[in-house]
Amino acid sequence: MNRTAWRQILVLCVCFHSMALRAEAPAAESFRVGILGSAPLGGFKDLASSSAGFGVAAGWRFWDMSPDCRVGLFLEHRVYSTATDRAALTDLGVDLRTRIRGGFYNRLGLGGERVDFPGDRTTTKLGGVFGFGYRTSGPLGFELYTTHLAASHPSATTLSAAVMWHF
Repeated sequence: MNRTAWRQILVLCVCFHSMALRAEAPAAESFRVGILGSAPLGGFKDLASSSAGFGVAAGWRFWDMSPDCRVGLFLEHRVYSTATDRAALTDLGVDLRTRIRGGFYNRLGLGGERVDFPGDRTTTKLGGVFGFGYRTSGPLGFELYTTHLAASHPSATTLSAAVMWHF
């Protein structure tokens, strides 16, 4: 990962931690669905002809480790246009969401990522998720996170922003 990506992650960390001022916790949910916008980073940015893609996300919380820590499954699918066709990334995995303060939380995940690049063999590799989110006192939430694909050429690192609905 290059220096620009690390700087973006650092800025995200500082912004979300400095904004965490709410005292009450949001209501618990079991399912979440959302729409996301995603930007390719690293070598994947050179492959994709567009600077952004779109996708959908879903999740299911199946275990409350503590009042501030939840474990769940997630499924995400993102599509990007390229010079010749479309590239698609699909993730299925487990994530850990821990409450920072109020409605803010961080998200760490690990799963399999199916990668479909034009002109390249479709493959499934290990991927990771790191980011932050904010859950309002209602059903609406927002997430900003990066996904990283292990041992990938080109690198399939992406930066995603999602609007999530919790129910």
